[in-house]
Amino acid sequence: MKITWITLALLPALVLNAADPLPADIENKAFDPAKPPVIDEAVPSTHYSASEWKIASGMKAPACGKGAVWKVAPASSIQGIATKEKTVQVKGKFSRFVAFASQKAMTLKGSGALDLSSWDSGLAPRDYRVQKYVFGVEEPGKTVLPFQFEFKTWNPKATDWESPLLLSFKLHGQQFSHIFPAKLHAEGNQVKITTAESKRFTFLTSGQQTAFAKLMELCNHHFLSSYADIALDLTLDQVCVK
Repeated sequence: MKITWITLALLPALVLNAADPLPADIENKAFDPAKPPVIDEAVPSTHYSASEWKIASGMKAPACGKGAVWKVAPASSIQGIATKEKTVQVKGKFSRFVAFASQKAMTLKGSGALDLSSWDSGLAPRDYRVQKYVFGVEEPGKTVLPFQFEFKTWNPKATDWESPLLLSFKLHGQQFSHIFPAKLHAEGNQVKITTAESKRFTFLTSGQQTAFAKLMELCNHHFLSSYADIALDLTLDQVCVK
């Protein structure tokens, strides 16, 4: 990443003592209300993301054993809501991920991978900045996010039921492991899941301050959240691989 003198000037306002917790809303003390945001952000390089996602997307379903195997359908979405200026929400979702799960008795456990370069909030320049300066998709080994999930109660013979859904992953050394109350609806060999509430994940770390300063320089926001609220809208298809 190219570091500009403007970026360096912002760092004293943004860099915090490593021992101090990051605030929920990071203040850009160089904010200029008369300065328009940069709207022609360059498209992120796909040098690493394309090859790393090609490998991850080739994940194979486990062979059917005593329990059924389920696959996350393309219609599913993993959503994130960030906050700017303390009150304005920015909603987006990831469009590329793959996951499989195996049923054992009345539980369902699985794992998957998500392409961080597929983040989409409906505004391309903003998405490019998030992909580059928050997710680091132009760096090797950072473009794909592995995750694990588990439904504590799995009963597709019922039409409707509720189950705690545990989602776990690690991003930039930050661990996320939360239980979402979920509602499930079965239709044949398909189960639709919606989470009843979102869960907060603080994605920003002290080591990301330089990149975050660059993002705030380009956006010219006064405040930008160090967290995102995560929600899930999933569809699982039953599969059987011999």
